[in-house]
Amino acid sequence: MQIRPTPALSVLSLFSLLPLVSCASAARNAYQEAAGPAAPSAQARESRIALILGGRSLDEDDYAPVEDQGVLGFEFAYEGVGSACGFEAGMQVSADEDDFGGADIEAITREIYGGIHKSLGTSNVRPYVGAGLTLVGVEIEVGGLSDDDASAALYAHGGLAIDVSESFFVGFDLRVLFGSDLEIGGVETDADYTQFGLLLGLRF
Repeated sequence: MQIRPTPALSVLSLFSLLPLVSCASAARNAYQEAAGPAAPSAQARESRIALILGGRSLDEDDYAPVEDQGVLGFEFAYEGVGSACGFEAGMQVSADEDDFGGADIEAITREIYGGIHKSLGTSNVRPYVGAGLTLVGVEIEVGGLSDDDASAALYAHGGLAIDVSESFFVGFDLRVLFGSDLEIGGVETDADYTQFGLLLGLRF
């Protein structure tokens, strides 16, 4: 039996990590109390690179039975000291496969994006938001025949980044994409989705 990394599984994975994150955060807080407050410039800086693992759901009416896709992505974000907001850029790919009417069907979604990024606060548990423009492409293969299309779209996301150490963080991310317009196999569709992701990253 094949288990796909759907959004529901991603959320369960996040909850399973909460005890570990809580212990790590407590240890970090104790370290900070002993060491004293960080320098203002270090607290204000937000420069990070993150691995994104999760799942996204596309329109079931257009993409079933491959609408729930596992996601792998990378994202870089930077905010200068004292800046109102920073920027982010990244790329993601998602995929799912199944059979429909006896034929193998596979869907792959690729995306590259860039936009603004804003972290809120300077503690070791840090909310953030981001939004911008993305280029998303979808390829569908059914029984050895394939078609693809691409479109510009908008995205928005937000979540929590939790510092485990001075340079390593974990977290979770909720993301939506909207405004895409595609034609696959002669059918008008889109690549709009809702996505849940787990973050593993480094600050530098």
